[in-house]
Amino acid sequence: QTGSRPFWTKVAILTPFWPFLGSIFG
Repeated sequence: QTGSRPFWTKVAILTPFWPFLGSIFG
């Protein structure tokens, strides 16, 4: 599961940008 950690780290970093990404792809 150490390989999945970087993925969740990126998700945590991108979390504040989800509304922004949603406004583009939505």
